[in-house]
Amino acid sequence: MRQVANLRRAVERWGSAQTDALIGDPVENVMSSALAMNCASTAPPMAASLSHALAMSPISRPAKCWDHGAVLFRTSDGKLWPYQPGSSKQTSWVDVIVGTPGSGKSVLLNSMNLGVALSPQSGQSDDGSGLLPRISIIDVGPSSAGLISLLRDSLPANRRHEVVYHRLRMEEQYSVNPFDTQLALRFPLAHERGYLVNLVTLLCTPDGAESAYDGISALAASCINEAYERFSDDREPKKYVPSESYEVDAALGEVGYVADQSSTWWEVTDILMENGRRHEAALAQRFAVPTLSDLILVSNSETVREPFREMVTRTQEPVLKAFQRMVSSATKDFPILARPTRFDVSGARIIAFDLSDVTATVGPQAKRHTAIMYMLAHHAVTSDFWLDEDELRGLKAPQVYIDYHLRRWKNNRQMHKRLCFDEYHMTGGLGIRQQVINDVRVCRKAGVQIALASQLMDDFDEAIQKLVTNIWFCNVPTESAISEVSETYNLSASARSILRTLHGPVPGEGAPVMAYLTLKSGVYTQYLINELGPIELWALSTTSEDTALRSMLYDRLGSKRARAILAARFPDGSAKATIERRLGELEDRGVAVDEGKRGDVIRDLADQIVKEAVA
Repeated sequence: MRQVANLRRAVERWGSAQTDALIGDPVENVMSSALAMNCASTAPPMAASLSHALAMSPISRPAKCWDHGAVLFRTSDGKLWPYQPGSSKQTSWVDVIVGTPGSGKSVLLNSMNLGVALSPQSGQSDDGSGLLPRISIIDVGPSSAGLISLLRDSLPANRRHEVVYHRLRMEEQYSVNPFDTQLALRFPLAHERGYLVNLVTLLCTPDGAESAYDGISALAASCINEAYERFSDDREPKKYVPSESYEVDAALGEVGYVADQSSTWWEVTDILMENGRRHEAALAQRFAVPTLSDLILVSNSETVREPFREMVTRTQEPVLKAFQRMVSSATKDFPILARPTRFDVSGARIIAFDLSDVTATVGPQAKRHTAIMYMLAHHAVTSDFWLDEDELRGLKAPQVYIDYHLRRWKNNRQMHKRLCFDEYHMTGGLGIRQQVINDVRVCRKAGVQIALASQLMDDFDEAIQKLVTNIWFCNVPTESAISEVSETYNLSASARSILRTLHGPVPGEGAPVMAYLTLKSGVYTQYLINELGPIELWALSTTSEDTALRSMLYDRLGSKRARAILAARFPDGSAKATIERRLGELEDRGVAVDEGKRGDVIRDLADQIVKEAVA
């Protein structure tokens, strides 16, 4: 203002000139700046610099690959960016999510699974209602528990059994017989037979070794074939035993079947299938198929023994004796593998398995033990993912059974099917890794989406890195890792700079992620923000403090009400700042803060929230 006054005085000294502080028409200025009042502007026009003009042009702004999608991201300039898992824009669907702890990778995986669950499905259930997709999650930890709770609460009471979360334990009630076949089929399908050979070979791998003894895999395959042959209808089918399953006994009474001493479990299965009692038929079939301990019996048959009679291991132990010893040991070490199936998830469509209680992290047996449990979970949640039409049509079985499984295949083919491994670096690195590689190779033909989440890119096998279609970088911790990733995937200089800036979620701003997407039309790299609403954040959060508070409120208020209250009180999706502040106040008063005191603070906060909720 001082400079303006000096300028006005200088002009007025020239003679009779007069100056005024107002410029132009004040009314026109107001009207041109008012919304939707005037298209003209009183501001003097000027040409923008080239750098500013290019920054505002579409060439340097994020472009959408999908017009519509079940998962919504946000670009850095605030626009919605849709993504559709399992889209026809891609030839296959293999997602790899990379990020160190706290970078938001588990939340990203859960948000994608939520998007798949909410995607339209073309199949119909028997009662005409819409089907949920098939989503199977294998994890070490409770990361997926919040997603399962959110989905269960969204379903009517009569359908909540379709979404389940289980924390597996080495107890009889969780028994899953890997030798189970598809309903009413006497022999396993090709992919099931391959799985069994891999599993039995892994069970017979010495602790600390990377592979089994020479000849063990061939012996396992021979024993598996012989076991199914021996217990089929034409040779020595297992006899029906009343009281093994009260549901089966009751169903037989209702259909008017009277069992005698010659009745077999396969005969009972057929009778129940003929009368439309599929659930009870499946229960009966569990006692008809071989079990792990049966391999010891069939390994003594002449047809199995003869080719391996002279073969010895590198420790000079006969291969046959070593096989029998290790199978016998496995039946004791893994009781849930050695009994008829009791753990039934056949009615569930979205399944999450937490393997925390059945995996090992230390000791020479840790890798093998963990890999075996992953193999078991894989079999339990994907038993019908890989059905093949040509193989089903070529089965030597009654046509009514073939037609039944063809209907299952057709309905499955229309569904989204998704297999997820969180904390993939904990899989053990033995047989399960090869199983996942096989899944990746055939997932396109079977219509299966596969998602793998781990902390480092090196956690994934080279074959998977070559076949991956989508990579989601939540962060890359070191400069050497950034250079390696950039060279492998030919990333641009701008993409490298983005990798250096990636960090964990920021309250109120979301979690940044760099997506490397391979579509039929080309390769796209995008910087995106995974920003969820407060209820989703509270449902999917994996932070220890938040999950502890959430669990307390779920138990006392119910999950649906608890999420709504937490979302209203902590809209950023986390109470960690409040908990840390209260812990800091205790330290200021001289109170020693340990894990027990941290738990007390979380419990006090939960008590306060409950008190306010019921007031």
